[in-house]
Amino acid sequence: MRVLVTGGAGYIGSFVVDQLICSGHDVHVLDDLSAGRRGAVRPESGLSVTDIRDTASVQRVFSNARPDAVIHLAALKSVSESFRAPGHYQDVNVAGTESVLEAAAHAGIGALVFSSTCGVYGNADYPTPESHPVRPLNPYAQSKADAETAVQRFSQATGCRSAILRFFNVSGAQPERALGHALDDEQLIPRVLDSVLNHAATVTINGNDYPTHDGTPVRDFVHVADVAAAHLDVMSLLIASRWPGGTLNVGRGQGSSVKEIVEMIRFVAVPHLSVRLGPRRPGDPAAAVADVSRILEVAGWRATRDLRSIVSSAWAWHSGESLRVHGA
Repeated sequence: MRVLVTGGAGYIGSFVVDQLICSGHDVHVLDDLSAGRRGAVRPESGLSVTDIRDTASVQRVFSNARPDAVIHLAALKSVSESFRAPGHYQDVNVAGTESVLEAAAHAGIGALVFSSTCGVYGNADYPTPESHPVRPLNPYAQSKADAETAVQRFSQATGCRSAILRFFNVSGAQPERALGHALDDEQLIPRVLDSVLNHAATVTINGNDYPTHDGTPVRDFVHVADVAAAHLDVMSLLIASRWPGGTLNVGRGQGSSVKEIVEMIRFVAVPHLSVRLGPRRPGDPAAAVADVSRILEVAGWRATRDLRSIVSSAWAWHSGESLRVHGA
């Protein structure tokens, strides 16, 4: 099967592409390489360096690649940056998605998987089901909620079977295949490991007065390879017409507080790591934990890697990448 993956040179995208190729699919990557890495694209796949907002160029990519299905991951994803440039996030994440959808409609695509975020739920009771109201707390999450609406309208207008996957906190790596986070990622685990590799022995916990069991934010961390597998499982259902499409959470269904994450990092990699308290970050919900019963029912998917595996694989990747980059 021919699959077009937007954002396939990025963190999650590179895992998706890797698993697609290992499963025997013909893959073409569309990425502007603003955040993705050319080196993360497997040589077996094609690569078009294209801005998703350039609809004419995107349509040419579709015409040349002739995909049977599309996995749309390309997006901006920094919460802090989105507060500084909300219009840019709307432009890339919403207008860019509409551009991809227009090209997909023109090409008659029958199956599409769209990558979204649990951030659309905002402050929610947990575990959070897909039926929870959408109440974004930051411009990034708002842009993804707006893009979800565009996908839903596209499906209604074209009959394309579409899935919206709301990721929780994606982390981890696959060092043996040289796949992992960029070192400058702002997500908690790679951010802490990056700091350690840059000889900072202290990590800042932003906020300890949240309404959680230890006062720090609670998050559902899920391994990136499990998330990639969810894409393939759901895409297969759509292609085979065994599911009409809809919205699915992608997480482990288990929450860990920031303090607990730091303790796991100490246990796995950095025993001497110390902690200081900082203010809450704007747009951070108190907790985000998935109700994963629906994706289990629909696709038979469940996460297979635990928190220790997530942290240890991330540490192996980051320490190895640091050696490659700095020659240490």
